[in-house]
Amino acid sequence: MQSNSLPFLPVTPTVPLLGPLGALPLPSKWVIRFGEPLNLDHLPGEVHDDELAVMVGTCEFSHDSDRSRAEVAAERAKQQLKQM
Repeated sequence: MQSNSLPFLPVTPTVPLLGPLGALPLPSKWVIRFGEPLNLDHLPGEVHDDELAVMVGTCEFSHDSDRSRAEVAAERAKQQLKQM
């Protein structure tokens, strides 16, 4: 993708109504979780050329990140139920 060197301006529904203030993002709560580091010590140096090894590593990473997101979603659901 080639950059055209134009500045990025967010377009939101509030821009026409509030002018430049409408470009400010609304407050939102974010949760950032850092998982366990990937252990790549057991892999040989030429593994990046092996498509099967890359695919297996990608699947393992996807599985771990999906599990982590499911845990966060379950925690959020519990917190929302407690507030009711």
